[in-house]
Amino acid sequence: MFLESIADLAFLVKLYLESPQEYEIIGIVESSSDVEIFSQAARDRTIEELKVQAAKIGANGILITDTSSEGSIWSDDGQTKTAKGRAIFVIKE
Repeated sequence: MFLESIADLAFLVKLYLESPQEYEIIGIVESSSDVEIFSQAARDRTIEELKVQAAKIGANGILITDTSSEGSIWSDDGQTKTAKGRAIFVIKE
């Protein structure tokens, strides 16, 4: 299979809720939306944007980090909703 775009690479980025055995942190990715984040479609778009950002910097995973005091990956400042994670390169799951 020949990958031709960042979207192709983003498809290969895996989400992690817990740390893999061995990985390197490449950077932080964050995606915000002023759309209702509680709709599944808006959440899907936000996660896809995180994957695209991670793929752009060479990550093959995103370690989702808590962004709210309630332990959710979604934070809300009243106007925008944000999801955040660490772009990582997984060596061993």
